[in-house]
Amino acid sequence: MKKIVFLYLIFGVLSCLVANAEEVVIDGIKYNLIAKDDSAEVISNSYSGEIIIPSSVVYNGSTYSVKSIGMYAFLNCSALTSVTIPNSVKTIGMYAFYNCSALTSVTIPNSVKTIEDSAFHGCSGLISVTIPNSVTTIGGAAFADCLGLTSVTIGNSVTSIGLSAFEGCSGLTSVTIGNSVTTIGLYAFNGCSGLTSVTIPNSVTTISLHAFQNCTKMTSVTIGNSVTTIEEFAFFNCSALSSIIIPNSVKTIGGAAFSGCSALTSVIIGNSVTSIGSSAFGSCVSLTDVYCPGEKAPHSSGAFDKENVKNTSLHVKDYAIETFKGVEPWTFFKEIVCEKVTDFNLTYYVDGEIYKQYKHKYEDAITAEAEPTKKGYTFSGWSEIPSTMPSKHVDVTGTFSISRLAKEKVIYEVADTLNNYCKVIGNDNASGEVKIDPVEIDGCYYQPTEIADKAFYGCKSITSIKIPATVATIGERAFANIDKLTDVTCLAEDLPAIDRTAFENSYIEDYVTLHVPASALEKYKAAAPWKNFMNIVAIDGTNDISDIKFIPSDQQGAAIYSIDGRRLDKAHKGLNIIRTSDGRTRKVIVR
Repeated sequence: MKKIVFLYLIFGVLSCLVANAEEVVIDGIKYNLIAKDDSAEVISNSYSGEIIIPSSVVYNGSTYSVKSIGMYAFLNCSALTSVTIPNSVKTIGMYAFYNCSALTSVTIPNSVKTIEDSAFHGCSGLISVTIPNSVTTIGGAAFADCLGLTSVTIGNSVTSIGLSAFEGCSGLTSVTIGNSVTTIGLYAFNGCSGLTSVTIPNSVTTISLHAFQNCTKMTSVTIGNSVTTIEEFAFFNCSALSSIIIPNSVKTIGGAAFSGCSALTSVIIGNSVTSIGSSAFGSCVSLTDVYCPGEKAPHSSGAFDKENVKNTSLHVKDYAIETFKGVEPWTFFKEIVCEKVTDFNLTYYVDGEIYKQYKHKYEDAITAEAEPTKKGYTFSGWSEIPSTMPSKHVDVTGTFSISRLAKEKVIYEVADTLNNYCKVIGNDNASGEVKIDPVEIDGCYYQPTEIADKAFYGCKSITSIKIPATVATIGERAFANIDKLTDVTCLAEDLPAIDRTAFENSYIEDYVTLHVPASALEKYKAAAPWKNFMNIVAIDGTNDISDIKFIPSDQQGAAIYSIDGRRLDKAHKGLNIIRTSDGRTRKVIVR
């Protein structure tokens, strides 16, 4: 309760700081109307029954886009049964639907990026939830204590499942975790006593403290090959779990991680595990077999109870057996079963997945595998590869990362390899004139279609910006806090989707001229934040590369050209702009 009161106080202060905001009620829904960017935020009121939130509202002749569900908007609306959220909404605020106990249906559209802390906390009537691919963050306790929730599908863009996100969802039987999640937070699924199985995708690197604690009906867990750490109490008291395979990627198993898993009979400990915490397998009274295929015994302090493993067999490889002898807790086991190994695996992993695997005998000569290629991605190279096979298994790793390029202090990243799109993700201390252009990355040409959040934030020395016609999206604070900005050119005739904060604190109202195509002049003058520029002037055209649309590879003509002594070949695949000796530009397409 103290936390809620405190957040109410914060909310009150923030409300006072919203510039030019006006509270109105339209068709039974209360909004904050923000004139600066023509946006509307749903705010707290008494709501019940079925609510359909429109994508825009009209007030005093002006149209406002509904962009957010504010903090506490539907707090404690216990008679609310159904909510439809429009595609214009990007954020569902903290405690937005807190304790809406009668809410059985909610539609989360693909426009939403963030579900904030406790947004649906205590919505005990919710039965199923699909979190769309647009969402990147699920806040702390976002769906905690949704007792009626039986299934959850988490979209493939979510990178973080917050603290206690689904804690206490005792009716949850099925959860699908998207393959972009890297962190499962503390207590994320604690007390989900109805959950019977879970697959942790290969994107996850850490299973946090108490993440699946007290999931008492869980019989099986599949742990992805990128997990490196299983923290303390991660699966504490999962009393129905019968077997577990800890993948080779895991290095550390925290204390009490599997303690209280009383039905556990078989454990395979991956060969990279070097440390097992105290009571990691404490009170696992049903253990019959433990497999440790690593090169040596993991360091452990009381990982197994002496009484619980006196009838348990420990299985190890012959080349590692001496490291287990005479060492606790391995001496507590009934017997050590030694497996004779004559062939050893040389395994290549790419992004945590097996890429190639070979069997070698001791001292066989090894020829390194050729590095894989992938359009739009850069390969890291292989980790160390021995020249001859040792008397142990060897894992070789490599990773792909999205290809990037820095050109004239603008940093581009491949966004879509099928359509040859890229996005601007940042800068390297950009200053003066900034021009965003099509770029060649790894031999292919990509056209910029997006400028990411904060791409040029705080670049105080930028004086002018040229945005090409291909850019369709401009993110939050992309050009914010630029002190010396005087000119912005946007060549798009169809206005890009732009966040209201894109030019925040860059003094566009006082000092900056916006240059736009003559055909779109009136559209810019009518739309936020473009309409806030000091001057908006028309341009008729340009010979600059930024004004020439990129031609996809499947539409290109086959040719090799020489212009002004410059020869173009397949390395210049795509659209090329050549400046001739008379100062004009020509378009050249090479396939």
